[in-house]
Amino acid sequence: MNQESKTVLPLTNTRIVEIDGLSTDIPINFNHQLSPQTDVIGEILICEKNEPPPPVLRLLLTDKKEKIEVVLASGAKFDAISLRGEMKIGTDSYSQEIFIIPARQPVTVINKGNPLTELAFPILNFPPILGSRRKFISDGEKNISIPNIQIKASSWCIEMTGVDDIWDVKKMLEEKRGLGITYIGRITQLNAAEFEVNEAKKLLSALQTFLSFSCGRACGFPLVEGKDRRGQNSWVRWGSHYVHPWNYQHSLLCRHDYDIILQSLFPKFLVLFENDKWANVLVRVINYYLESNTVLMREVGIISAQIALELLSYQISHEHRKYKNKKEAAGISIQKALEELDIATNIPEHCESLRKLKRIYKWKNGPHALTDIRNDIVHPITKFDDSPILQGEVWVLALWYIEMLLLKKLDHQGEYRSRFATGRTKLEPFPLVPWAIPG
Repeated sequence: MNQESKTVLPLTNTRIVEIDGLSTDIPINFNHQLSPQTDVIGEILICEKNEPPPPVLRLLLTDKKEKIEVVLASGAKFDAISLRGEMKIGTDSYSQEIFIIPARQPVTVINKGNPLTELAFPILNFPPILGSRRKFISDGEKNISIPNIQIKASSWCIEMTGVDDIWDVKKMLEEKRGLGITYIGRITQLNAAEFEVNEAKKLLSALQTFLSFSCGRACGFPLVEGKDRRGQNSWVRWGSHYVHPWNYQHSLLCRHDYDIILQSLFPKFLVLFENDKWANVLVRVINYYLESNTVLMREVGIISAQIALELLSYQISHEHRKYKNKKEAAGISIQKALEELDIATNIPEHCESLRKLKRIYKWKNGPHALTDIRNDIVHPITKFDDSPILQGEVWVLALWYIEMLLLKKLDHQGEYRSRFATGRTKLEPFPLVPWAIPG
């Protein structure tokens, strides 16, 4: 959940002049050529054999610092990590390859300031989906179906096309976990209109946050290239905030006709995201939601989910002018937000352990039970048994509350993958959201 670096590394005057306060003495050029694999930024230092190596080279070869500060001729500064590469020895001189990696991502590595006409980017770990649109390619023996997702939101046209070997990538990731490029994204404006870098950054943040929420784990855009009208890179961003390794996680949107749901919900999500207060809340809430959804320890999952619920509840209550300056118990705040959006607060029948304990501990509703058990986890004196069943139920309930609040804010009226529908067979339809009108 790293915040984006505010450092902008320009295209001109990129010679490195100083490292950790030491002058470089010899020219070191800063290489902007980056790949989707986020390879390192490299340079070679050349030294005469009969002269002692410059102090900066001794620093890079011997200092064990985790980070170094790099200063460019343009005045730009950034933290980096240095690695030693291959050394080549000649007749009169030797060269030492030094790799310099930005220590913080994402980072803007090119910025000419020209208006953009297109964004192109690979997407990490977004799952292949069964959608209504597909592209067919041939491997020489048979045609292979590749997902093709198209979304229109405001004046933006978003296309996500599966990589040619997406099914092989999926199989590899299922076996080895880790990260893999599954889609190539492309964003333009209607009528090929130009747009500014700040507009692009806001849209990319909204899209990455939304896609991660929809699939239940953080996916990322490792290299975003913003092209100008001549097709040249005018703005490039390297690196993702964070990406979860591939693993099966519950996602609330059903796989069948997934693209239609994305087309319906993202425009509403973007409208919400264009409000700066909501944008900040959505990023934080969904980050905590994803951490809760992917964590192995139930206790940590419950704590992360409650943080997300408190942030979301405050924003909803504030928006509906129901927030009071006096401090309220977390359970009451969450309860009010759910009631504000007409979402049931009773303990669902699927949570049998919670329902059995309701009378004993005088819980009024689900939010009361959730916050009581969360408080029990973080305090040294506990009253509940460390029951995996009980903790599992409250964990699922907390995540379900987050999903319901967000789907209701997005006015979703269709099917979703309910965390409580454990007995569903392949032939049964997914349930509708609780507020949907059947038929």
